[in-house]
Amino acid sequence: MKRFILPYMVFICVAIAAPTAVFAATFTYEPPGDLVSGSGNGRVDYKVYLPGMRFPVEKTPAYANSQVWGVGGMNGPSGSQCHADNYSYPWRDNYCETRSWSMPMCPSGKGHQGQDIRPATCADNKYWTVASEGGTITYIGSYSINLQGDSGVRHRYLHLNHSTLSVYVGKRVEKGDKIGKISDNIGGTSTTIHLHYDMKSGGAYIPTYMSLVESYKTLLGIMTMSNALRWPTVPTLTVIKKTTSSGMPPAVGPTTSGMVPAATRGLIITE
Repeated sequence: MKRFILPYMVFICVAIAAPTAVFAATFTYEPPGDLVSGSGNGRVDYKVYLPGMRFPVEKTPAYANSQVWGVGGMNGPSGSQCHADNYSYPWRDNYCETRSWSMPMCPSGKGHQGQDIRPATCADNKYWTVASEGGTITYIGSYSINLQGDSGVRHRYLHLNHSTLSVYVGKRVEKGDKIGKISDNIGGTSTTIHLHYDMKSGGAYIPTYMSLVESYKTLLGIMTMSNALRWPTVPTLTVIKKTTSSGMPPAVGPTTSGMVPAATRGLIITE
């Protein structure tokens, strides 16, 4: 199995007069299409369908994983939805997870239409969702909000607390504007506390996972290939990873090529 790992603590020390960026979280994610065992057949798709989008939850950390097959879920291990396993890395894709919805892009032709994302904790009505790009709110249902993006992609946000919405049909929003707070609303009943997020383009629900991965890295402050053009060009970068016996982070190594160091883009470890 391949797992994508970003270093626990990476310091980028720029040799010229520029700010030092500190990344202080271990972000790991399973590859796209690698669903929970027994939960369906995922789509192996590394395409970032919307480069430069904003991660739809305002703040980190957030945890993309299955609700139905997670701890406390209908088909998951017994326990509370607030179990620590639900609020930990690695992320796991659940686009195409077993559902009855017609999904032409899924291997079985049916499946889950997007990605479930838990906020930092299982606290209800605490964590804001935000607009992934600029656009217009076109629909508000009993537990869903549609944002028609300027890119042509329609973004859908499910299970928010509708008493805290900061949008209305017809409202223009910009990337990063608040939409509503994450809850367990499913229209007269309840689900787990999470955001269901999906994107639709050309009449089809498109894979969200890698777009979410890349936008989350950006929110964490990690340079990626898709956001590198928005970072200043620097002649010298020194990448340092966390902890030695002396308590000081050991140097991984410098680069003078002006390229983004691999350590800040994520490592692939084969297990």
